[in-house]
Amino acid sequence: MLWIEEQFCHSKVESLSQDLGLSNLVVNLLLSRGIGSKEEAITFLNPKLAQLSDPLSIPNLENASSRICKAILENEHILIVGDYDVDGISSTVIVQKTLTSLGGSSKYVIPHRKTEGYGLSMEVIRRGMQKGNFSLIIALDCGTNSFKEAEFLAKNSVDLVVVDHHKAKGKIHPSAIIINPHLDLKSEKIWRDMCTAGLCFKLVHGIIKQLREQGNELSFGISPRDHLALTALGTLADMVPLTGENRILAKYGLKHLRKNPDLGLNKLIRIAKFNTAFPFQSEDVISDCSTN
Repeated sequence: MLWIEEQFCHSKVESLSQDLGLSNLVVNLLLSRGIGSKEEAITFLNPKLAQLSDPLSIPNLENASSRICKAILENEHILIVGDYDVDGISSTVIVQKTLTSLGGSSKYVIPHRKTEGYGLSMEVIRRGMQKGNFSLIIALDCGTNSFKEAEFLAKNSVDLVVVDHHKAKGKIHPSAIIINPHLDLKSEKIWRDMCTAGLCFKLVHGIIKQLREQGNELSFGISPRDHLALTALGTLADMVPLTGENRILAKYGLKHLRKNPDLGLNKLIRIAKFNTAFPFQSEDVISDCSTN
């Protein structure tokens, strides 16, 4: 493989190099990634949780969180349908744990890969519905293209919230509340490349924020930060670009994964034989997910 370094204006490289105290090589690499100012470079190299945007700025997230808050407060039965990959399972755990902590009544179902296939299929809906009388289904990492299934749920008075990052292949059902960065290309790009785990992090942030504004006591006892490790797991395993908010969530999620893993994640860390004496890197998660 031949490494060819992209060349930029020498004066610009020198100026940015002096401002940042970095070598010309590193500045060239930053410029090649479209990072052309001191402020952008500092944000990229030293991401902070405080830089995360308001979750309610994401299209449909406020509607989705409002519907879920209503279900929690009115003790409606909620069914979560999550995909079977790392992103889908991480997302399912994030939402399920949040609903449980807030006193919600929820169950979850994961499709059987061989017998039910991918996504929000009629097969997985029927199996899930056997768990209770649900008035709300939350589909995670799937559901954008499930028009027939959304129509079935609408006819049976079951509301549907979809959190997904897969591109639409056809008509979107009008009754579903869908959080999907690829459905509104005119909106801000700051969250465009998020996977479902990242979007679920934003969703639970929105839910907690709305419930706190209503004075809900349980919402003050939890934080979106509780789910940083799972968010990083889904983000890294789905191999989305580590820029913008993805970069922030991955950085702090890896720290939480190493220092504050819950019981399940701690078990996975031991099985994977991660060396917790050193900071975790994105490659640790990616390589482990690709070989198991």
